Amino acid sequence: MGRVDFDAALFVGRIGEQMVVRFLRLRGLGVIPCYDYTGKAGDKAPWLQFTGDRRFILPDVDVCGGGDRFWFEIKSYYGPADNRALGAQVHGIPGRLYRDYLEVEKESGCPVYIAVLEISTGLLLAAQLLGLKTYSCMCSPCRSNRDDACVAPLKNGRVWKRDDMRTAHRFSDAEMSEIRAAHASSLRKP
Repeated sequence: MGRVDFDAALFVGRIGEQMVVRFLRLRGLGVIPCYDYTGKAGDKAPWLQFTGDRRFILPDVDVCGGGDRFWFEIKSYYGPADNRALGAQVHGIPGRLYRDYLEVEKESGCPVYIAVLEISTGLLLAAQLLGLKTYSCMCSPCRSNRDDACVAPLKNGRVWKRDDMRTAHRFSDAEMSEIRAAHASSLRKP
């Protein structure tokens, strides 16, 4: 398998975010794509800011409709990872984002949902972050309480079982063609 080009991976993620935002809007929901507020070069995460250094990274989209309001964090992954320790397929996010999103939910009073767009299947999976049973990184350094030496791709991440998410939508092959092509081009030989 090839290495992922970081800028190309960001491009794939942006395509996924836009697909999900379009999906939400077509269902009559209003959206504020927080990823539109990412600094001049598009490289700064938007923050929920308090006094001093207290701030939390915002999920990708602020969503409302019918008197309800919630956050949607959108991840575009090719497919789930197999986790031998859990005996299950998993998805996950970096631990820092997990902690920040829980704080955003607490401070805003609005639930945070994690949405995973699986590029291989076309499935959009979703679950409320607070309701997901998550697991800490299980790499050898983290199990030895040396999380500063974490070797996992998510760096001290939190994972959950794919089966604990519900299917919100299945995109057609035609709808998935752009993101699949972008994903394929994001892979390069080492």
